[in-house]
Formats: sequence, C-alpha cells, structure tokens
Amino acid sequence: MVQEQEEEPFLPLKEYAQEPNTAHPSVDSVKGLSRWWAWRSQIFIHGALIALYTVLSVAAIRTHSNRPLAPRPAIDNLDSKYTRTIFHNLTGNPYAGPPSPEIDAAWSDLLAPMHIRVTKAELQRDNQDSVPLTEGGGYLGWMGVFHELHCVNMLRKWNYREYYHSDLSPEEEKHLGSHIDHCFEMLRQSAVCHADASLTTFKWHPAKTRPMFNASESVHSCVDWDILMTSVADRVVQEEEISRLDNPLMNGK
Repeated sequence: MVQEQEEEPFLPLKEYAQEPNTAHPSVDSVKGLSRWWAWRSQIFIHGALIALYTVLSVAAIRTHSNRPLAPRPAIDNLDSKYTRTIFHNLTGNPYAGPPSPEIDAAWSDLLAPMHIRVTKAELQRDNQDSVPLTEGGGYLGWMGVFHELHCVNMLRKWNYREYYHSDLSPEEEKHLGSHIDHCFEMLRQSAVCHADASLTTFKWHPAKTRPMFNASESVHSCVDWDILMTSVADRVVQEEEISRLDNPLMNGK
C-alpha cells in the first residue's frame, strides 16, 4: 500500500504542465504589453504633431494678417517708382490762379494722357467692365489719378464759374453742381486712401492767438510722374478715336 502511494506522482503530469509560471511572463503577455505601449506612443506622437501644426498655423495666419497690404497695380507693366518731391505753393504755380490761356494750356497738357486702353484680363481682376474700343482694341479706362485730376480741374473751374460757366441754364447748373459734389467726395476718399504721412507744420503770427498754418514748401514721397507717364504712353487713346465711338444703346445695336 505504501509502495503504491510512493509510486504516484504528487500532481498529475497534465495539471503540472498547466500551472502558470509567475516568475517568467508568457510571450503573449509581453507582446500585449508592447502593443499597448506602441499604441500610447502613437497617440502621443500624433497629439504632439497636431499641437505643433496648430501653433504654426496660428502664427502664420497672424503674421499674414499683420503684414501690410502692398498696392496692386490695376494694369500691367506700370512703372511707379517713388522719389522725394517738393510741394510748391501758389507762387509761380502753372496750374493755379485766375483763369488764363497759360493755365488752361497747362491743365490740357496734364490731362492729355487721361484716356488709356486696358485689356479684358486687367478689367476682370476687380470684376470690372468698360466700353470696348472698336478701332484699336481693348477697353476704355482712366487711372485713378486722372479721375482725381479731372475733379480738381472741375473744382478749379467752379471756383471761377463766372469765367468758365457764365451762361449755364438752371438745369445745367444743377447737373454741374451734382458733379461738383461727386468730385468733393471722390477727393475726400482719395486723400483717406493714400494717407500722405508727410508733415505739415505751423508757425506763430504776431496778431494771432492760435498757431497758424505754415504754407512753406514741404517734402513728400511721390510717384515719379514722368516715369509713370512713360510706362503708359503706348496705351493712350486719342480723343478722336473716342469721338468716333457709337453708343449701342442709342443706335439700337
């Protein structure tokens, strides 16, 4: 009896083989732990990348939004180099003063390149359209500076209307008055748009209690007018070509 008990093993061989070994983790446990760490590492890396991209995007947007908007010429090949220019007062000014043939001739020469030829592509940049030029092609346009000069000349003539507009009918005077209002507002908007930051100074007058405007000549940063006009010389449309245009709304075309 004792011999039979000694011949029996303490545990069946099958149960012994199934007993877990706590001292050495199984291969499956190690693989599971590795996958868990890999999953957490991927989440961390993706989170860090998302945070980095967000910071860079916000910085780029702020930098772009704070960057000054550079002027974009409406027409191609426009040469608008800047130069230091002195603003002259009324003394010896060929464009100001009481009416005279010399002043009218100076204004006529200044406004001569007013009408220019522009392309369809140039108009489309700002969703614009204009009257087609049937002889030389392209479309009729003004640069903004000539719109402003046109308005200044209109106001000059209105200031001396007894000379330039002595025989206006009431209807004509009303129409011209609305044009004058338009010119005042156009020049106001242009002044705000260009915002010349050069300094205007003041001085004391012996008989005044408040500082007085100093009308001496001042220096400004201005477009070089001669270079600008040279760059658009081949676009100028002569008045004769404009006078030969047919209005399709009047001719039923």
